[in-house]
Amino acid sequence: MDQSYDFFVPTARGLERVLETELDGLGLKSIHQGVGGVFFRGTLPDAYKANLWLRTGNRVLLVLKEFTCKDPDALYKTCRSMPWDRYLLKGQTFAVDASTWDTPLLKNAQYAALKVKDAVADALRSKWGHRPDVDRHDPDLGVSLHVVQGKATLSLDTTGDRLHRRGYGSDRKKAPLKETLAAGLVLLSGWDGRTPLIDPMCGTGTIVIEAALFAAHRAPGLLHERFAFEKWRNFQQSAWKELVREAQQTGSDAVSCPIVGMDKDWSAVQSARRNAKKAGVENYVRFLRRDVLDFEPETGPGLILTNPPYGHRLDLPEDPQLFYKKLGDVLKHKCNGWTAEIFTGDPNLAKQIELRTSRRIILYNGPPECRLLRYEMH
Repeated sequence: MDQSYDFFVPTARGLERVLETELDGLGLKSIHQGVGGVFFRGTLPDAYKANLWLRTGNRVLLVLKEFTCKDPDALYKTCRSMPWDRYLLKGQTFAVDASTWDTPLLKNAQYAALKVKDAVADALRSKWGHRPDVDRHDPDLGVSLHVVQGKATLSLDTTGDRLHRRGYGSDRKKAPLKETLAAGLVLLSGWDGRTPLIDPMCGTGTIVIEAALFAAHRAPGLLHERFAFEKWRNFQQSAWKELVREAQQTGSDAVSCPIVGMDKDWSAVQSARRNAKKAGVENYVRFLRRDVLDFEPETGPGLILTNPPYGHRLDLPEDPQLFYKKLGDVLKHKCNGWTAEIFTGDPNLAKQIELRTSRRIILYNGPPECRLLRYEMH
């Protein structure tokens, strides 16, 4: 019988319940929420499965140790005592990332990562007679430290390149939403993949593409080039190949409902089409050049799910408040019977829509607090 481990899956704050539901749907056990993510207990193949199928998780971390840690010396001492030769072979490289919160003597995450790096290197030097090399870009073993209020979790990163990097995004600077957050918006909306979905301000198409992947029941991890666990000394290749084979056979070859993205910027529409092709969903979606203020649904009713410009993305030809007021007019007068889910980081602008919300969910797109606002047009 395979050994069981505790795993932690970080996610954007506000998506913990969605992620919990995803993990439960994969048949995983002992699922419970933590700060900024969700824990589960399972085998290494369970971690492979989570990496393959999760839409809202950022990565899958195998928990090595949880301990009290209030200063750098205690951190070094605990990490120095770990049996790192179980996880790293001679000649392999490693890297450490860290996050710290509300721990006065460990405010600097980079310094905390440096202490862990030194502890790992010193521990292995005592075993091997030399220090292992560090590779920050493509390590054989990723070590992760997370400290909240003096409580530390030390983990191994099974994922490597983060799960939001699906492999289809062409320009990360132009994409305001990570793929994992876009997928979270789709899941939070309650959309079932059977009714029309339109993003009338689609940009490079992230929301539309994630909706198509969901509707087609495609495993997003199939778009990932390689996972960190594939380089581990105890990698179970046959189990991984079987999971991939099952995922490839599970995906649908047809999506029955219209999934449409629109944008006034022709270059964004072209990027969205390229991204959809890379994601393998180009036959399930349509991208059109159209200004949202000229938007009128061709089918429906259904769901409007969009992330209008705000903050640093306010590249609008007119006053932002007037734009949001006009957006509200479009929803009110042209979208009868539809439900709209508007994701925004500016509540003052959202008020200009001048429609009553039926639901508000607080989410975080990185540090900024954002809201997913539901409007039902009847």
